[in-house]
Amino acid sequence: MTAPSSDPIRKAICPWGFMGFLDNESAHPLPKASPPPPPPKAKTFASIVSNSIESSVPLSQLPSPIVRGDKTYIKITEALYQEQLKSFKTNLLGRLLLRKGSVPLKTADLKAMLNTLWRPSAPWRLVPLGKGYFDIHFATEEDLRRVWGGGTCTLSSGIFRLAQWKPDFVPGDVLPQTHAQLWVRFYGLSQDYWHPQHLMEIAHGVGTPLQLDKATKEREFGYYARVLVDVDLARDLPSSLMIERENHFFPIEVIYENLCSHCGLVGHSADRCKQLHIMEQGTKKQGEKLSSVEIGDSFSCNKEPCDSLMQQILTWVNS
Repeated sequence: MTAPSSDPIRKAICPWGFMGFLDNESAHPLPKASPPPPPPKAKTFASIVSNSIESSVPLSQLPSPIVRGDKTYIKITEALYQEQLKSFKTNLLGRLLLRKGSVPLKTADLKAMLNTLWRPSAPWRLVPLGKGYFDIHFATEEDLRRVWGGGTCTLSSGIFRLAQWKPDFVPGDVLPQTHAQLWVRFYGLSQDYWHPQHLMEIAHGVGTPLQLDKATKEREFGYYARVLVDVDLARDLPSSLMIERENHFFPIEVIYENLCSHCGLVGHSADRCKQLHIMEQGTKKQGEKLSSVEIGDSFSCNKEPCDSLMQQILTWVNS
């Protein structure tokens, strides 16, 4: 027989390993709960506005409202507004037109689609304005020209149209679509004027130049210079330009591709204009009708001489 243990307190042994913490509770003490964090101090109104942008505008310099009739007028700082306009030189306006039954797109999803199509070289912003309109902020003029030159974007759920940015635009206004991107040919331009900057300066005479044709840029042929230009169809487009430099000037011819000189629509030339063809057909039929009337009138005019001759013959026979 074994001798009884001298330890008056017998140690309990747990046969299950996963409950081994019961073997030596003192060796593995339970973690003590950390005290709860103190509640955050409530921010006062003064602490919120002390470091904000608004605090840099002195209230004493704000204009006072003026009541005229039933309207209240506020005059803003003109110099600040003109300075603000400079940051919109690389902006475009866009409008999303969804197909019938399409699910509305979130701004982040739309931007991801456009980013895949445009692949801009610098970060850009897409600001929703409401009613399907968007303000597009590009960081570089190069991205602006390249995207604008691409024209309307076709998406899986609709189309995204681009327009020139203009001040004082609100989504409730009707955005007139009088602008179009056309390839413009400049004839009579010597090769010493084919520097990219010179070509862009010349193209600015008819609109906003967007990009040079690849063949023009690489000078593959010299028949004419070809530039993609955003033109305003609401104004008269010049058919020629006078190129001027120090003590010298000369004329060049301007041809607008796929712009009808008769109806002013984009997509066809005058020789394929349906309106002009219908008008010419009508003029031709009217001319044929007038010719038949003239022939009929000539017979009617000869009626009296014929009657007189017959009377003379009858008189001669009866005599």
